[in-house]
Amino acid sequence: MAAFHACVAAVAGWGCVLALACKPPQPTTGAGAHPTPDTVQVGEVASACQWPVPSGADSHGMLVLDIVFQEHDTLPHRGPSAADQAIITAVDGEILDHFHVRAVRARLRAQRVPQLRQKVNAALYVPDPRRHDLRVMVTYTRAPTDADGARLRELGGRVLAPMLTFNAIVAVLPDDAMRHLWARPEVWRIEPDGIACLL
Repeated sequence: MAAFHACVAAVAGWGCVLALACKPPQPTTGAGAHPTPDTVQVGEVASACQWPVPSGADSHGMLVLDIVFQEHDTLPHRGPSAADQAIITAVDGEILDHFHVRAVRARLRAQRVPQLRQKVNAALYVPDPRRHDLRVMVTYTRAPTDADGARLRELGGRVLAPMLTFNAIVAVLPDDAMRHLWARPEVWRIEPDGIACLL
């Protein structure tokens, strides 16, 4: 999938992205150019698996990234924990915003990103800092319906794929939509669409 560079491939039937052979992402718009909304999609991996230094830093060596934390249990998480946030501040990162899942938007030095290895799940490019959307998996208490997909679209989301085996839908959702969905009784869990590395 172009959205995830050459190092990842979508796995049918799983709500994750399987990293088969992570290679350092290449700049999307010329040598060292900063990713833009025209060249990067929501969920595009900046660094994961082998954790290379991501491309696209500004003139000060800084990047704004969405940081997705690791899920260690099956309990629903409605936001990042204090321990999650401490991981970012430990590498001198500045947390700009919190999502209603285990993820934050942060500004940090590109050279410090590899220090997140084995502490977070992935660092994702931010196509448009004015938008606060994230690729997530919404898991329901029963099989999702067409009405569920329509509701996600009404909330400003973009439905990517149903995951019927897991009673889930993978979608790109604004953070406000996640907040709304947590209040619905048929929604059991919302989590960032994860990265699983084989190397």
